Amino acid sequence: MMLQTDAMFRTTALSVIGAVVVAIGIDLVRALVTGRRGEPGGRWRWTMRLSYSLTLLAVMVLAATALYGVFVRAGVEHWLLLAHVAAGGAFLVLLVVLALGWAGACRFDPSWRGSDRQGPGLERPGAERLPGFSLRTRIAFWAFLVTGLTTATTMLVSMLPVVDTDGLAQLIEVHRTSGLALVVIALVHAYFLLLGKLGME
Repeated sequence: MMLQTDAMFRTTALSVIGAVVVAIGIDLVRALVTGRRGEPGGRWRWTMRLSYSLTLLAVMVLAATALYGVFVRAGVEHWLLLAHVAAGGAFLVLLVVLALGWAGACRFDPSWRGSDRQGPGLERPGAERLPGFSLRTRIAFWAFLVTGLTTATTMLVSMLPVVDTDGLAQLIEVHRTSGLALVVIALVHAYFLLLGKLGME
């Protein structure tokens, strides 16, 4: 694997995040022009709202500490590293909670169509079945889990005496690349959820 220099990674991060922000802007314009295509999304149970909010907060702290270290300082160190590691531990626990609470609502079940898509975390008044998540929202959710698990696993493995110096360098490269992907996917997933709640998916 070719290792990126800090300058190369900064360029990659800016390019990727910028491209995603532009893509979201274009899609938002499309959604506003076409107007609503369905009913607003179903109401989440408080456990789903809490687990998602806390996980997103952990991702924001991880992104802020990592990007500050990359763009402003010479690296993630001292108190910045402590905050990053603390948020990483919380994120790993929250990722498991999120997976357990959201997996049912985000499964790829062909029997779920339109108003029949009903996850265990979606409340419904009486017998009414509320709409579930769109296909692209569910894809983003599973991509979020995969990148989150990859990001966390690389650091856990790096703490074990099983790799040499070159192996640690490779793990750091995978960690920051998957971490960048995690931040981007989290942004995209949150955007999809917002559209769904507004009935614009």
